[in-house]
Amino acid sequence: VNTELNRMMQEFEQRIQQSGLNLETYFQISGQDESQLREQMKDDAEARVKTNLTLTAIANAEDVEASEEDVDKELEAMSTQFGISAEDIKKTLGNTDLIKGDVRVKKVIDLLVDNAKFVEGKGDNKEEEKEEQ
Repeated sequence: VNTELNRMMQEFEQRIQQSGLNLETYFQISGQDESQLREQMKDDAEARVKTNLTLTAIANAEDVEASEEDVDKELEAMSTQFGISAEDIKKTLGNTDLIKGDVRVKKVIDLLVDNAKFVEGKGDNKEEEKEEQ
């Protein structure tokens, strides 16, 4: 959870910087400090970890893997998005394990969506009950 919380803090800091601020300025404006922000993000970090563990378990059960071709496609998409060459992204990351994990999760989500079946729910029949009375 702490690793995910650190990642969320880094993502937050990047978003703040994209808007022309830094964390120091954000903390002054919001009246928060880093520990308060981390505490605020803790529940989301726990939820992300649980979701990731669930998706990883499904990937393992269904033998979902990310091929080198899948990784290369993802690198190209990232290259286009960030305006950086795929090779530079590889160098920055050091290896492609994170990208493989992300691709694997995306494939599991696609698998779940493709196999999802709509089931008519019972719902909340309070309106129907009122009409019957």
